[in-house]
Amino acid sequence: MYRTGSAKEIIEELSRYNIQNTALQEIRWPQQGEVKIGSYTILYSGKHDGVHELGVGFCIHDKVIRTLQTFTPINERIAKIRIKCKWFHMSLITAHAPIEDKDDSDKDDFYTCLQEVYDGVQQHDLRIILGDMNAKVGKEMDTFGPAIGKESLHQNCNDNGIRLASLALMNNMIIGGTVFPHKDIHKQTWISPDDRTSNQIDHILIHREHRSALQDVRVFRGAGCDSDHHMVVGKIKAKLQTKRTPRNAPIRKFDTYKLQRERVRMDYRIELNNRFDVLNLLSEGEEEDVNSILKNIEEIVVESAKEIIGHETRRRKEEWYDEECREASREVRRTREKYLRNTDDQESRESLTLCRSRAKRLFKRKKNEHLERELDRIERDREEGKIREHHKRLNAVKKGFQARNWMVKTDDGEIVYGEEEVLNQWLHYFKVLLNRQDPVNPIPPCQQIAGEREGEIENEVEEPSLAETKRSIKELRNNKTPGCDGIPAELLKAGGERELQVPEKLVSLIKACYVDSRWVVKVGEKETEEFEVISGLKQGCILSPTFFNLVMEKAARESLSHPGAIFETENIGLLAYADDVVMIAENMDEINEMFTPFQNTAGQVGLVCNESKTAIMKMSREGGNRGNMQCLMGICPITDIWSFTVIRSLMYT
Repeated sequence: MYRTGSAKEIIEELSRYNIQNTALQEIRWPQQGEVKIGSYTILYSGKHDGVHELGVGFCIHDKVIRTLQTFTPINERIAKIRIKCKWFHMSLITAHAPIEDKDDSDKDDFYTCLQEVYDGVQQHDLRIILGDMNAKVGKEMDTFGPAIGKESLHQNCNDNGIRLASLALMNNMIIGGTVFPHKDIHKQTWISPDDRTSNQIDHILIHREHRSALQDVRVFRGAGCDSDHHMVVGKIKAKLQTKRTPRNAPIRKFDTYKLQRERVRMDYRIELNNRFDVLNLLSEGEEEDVNSILKNIEEIVVESAKEIIGHETRRRKEEWYDEECREASREVRRTREKYLRNTDDQESRESLTLCRSRAKRLFKRKKNEHLERELDRIERDREEGKIREHHKRLNAVKKGFQARNWMVKTDDGEIVYGEEEVLNQWLHYFKVLLNRQDPVNPIPPCQQIAGEREGEIENEVEEPSLAETKRSIKELRNNKTPGCDGIPAELLKAGGERELQVPEKLVSLIKACYVDSRWVVKVGEKETEEFEVISGLKQGCILSPTFFNLVMEKAARESLSHPGAIFETENIGLLAYADDVVMIAENMDEINEMFTPFQNTAGQVGLVCNESKTAIMKMSREGGNRGNMQCLMGICPITDIWSFTVIRSLMYT
């Protein structure tokens, strides 16, 4: 599937045959992840070193993906999924065994790992193993009778076949491809490059307890994906869970780019003025609480924005795989079907080879043309002053393909995929993160006014002034995701003071920013239930960076007991940017003396040091042996590095 256009061809063939769930081998995609193509989602597990070899996965239709509970990538040869059915669960294991010529040690390692994965499946699940096992299973009924049938393509097992049959026999499974009677051409799963040898080496194994669920196993030769393997299809009768989870309506973004034009901005303000005048007339003499006032403001701002600037038109991603590419794929399939009718026809074989070469060249040309159009669009955005779009497209081209990752890990290390399970896991994570216990030695509270009881000092704090509120709104950053009200910062800035009635309405909101805070976690277009937050700062609040900077400043001042190291004529002991801190000293003892008060002060408000990102670099004029580094406040052993980047500047020994 690493070949250009291969994934698109596979998706079209699966749609043509109406296949709901497919096990894939030799994907040749590195790492782990998921890719959404059309109505299918590909979950894959590849090599961790980035090499495009081996790799297994599943290709699941949207009808089935809603019932997927977990996806467990084991390695580049084995992966597992668990699907929720109405009366039970179904566990599918995709596997790619070593070829016959591999060493016995490699085969032993594979089957040992496969057995461990199978043993980890829930006992009452419908358990299925399927994939490219490179195993020729014979008809040795006297030896492997309960595990095999009489309809195998081969008479005798090879070494891989013996291992596979032994695995099936030991786990009370049956090899489905040897049970159902079909023509030999519908049993041949692999064709050799010389088109002279055909073997049955791709298999589907199912536990005998659920043997009746497997209704048929056969090969479909017409599914052409330019592979030397034919598609093996197994019909499994199982009723999936039909429970539908409610979908939240996505928040559409307003086209705030139009507000840069003076005429549009003035029309927006006039519309706000008119709506607020009507609201004031209707509510004159009535007492309203802050929630009603907030709701009215939200409705007026949203409706005015819809009327004047409207929503962004969602641009559909341009695909290089167009109708011409699809026609080339269909032509390859028609030529291949003609060749399969008579494999001895040399002219048909040469015609198929030529057709495949033309299709490959077309795919590469189309992809390069698509890249050229993207580069032209990037340059055009720069010339037109659309800097944000320019950088967004440029980063997309530089980073290349990025697999979407909806999966999350549980505390036990298991990867969950289902919508409900993912939302619950994120809910649990943020509940723990944002509701930590108070520090053991917290910073003492501010000195209270004489005679005031603790807790009453809050009443003596003056309300934010109009100037402070206006400055806070002005300092809100543009192009940020809005909250649940769907109002971005650009609409507040463009509205002006009169239209939003800032002195009367927003002051109370800012004052109550950290009181009785309740959060939800949004994953994609899904939201968890609300939960209370008693610790931490509110992301996106204008006050949060100020509070964080004050804590970091206090911690930094506590650690400056040493002058640091001399750089030319200056003494530098500490460099800090946001939550990244660099401490500089002449020796390790001074580093510890600086780090101890810094960590203690930060810990008084619940901040902790990230041990996995803490490292040390030794610099000297002599160079040579750097020696062993000591422990740093319990972090042992500490990572030894040769260079690092701070504020886009590279420091190295």
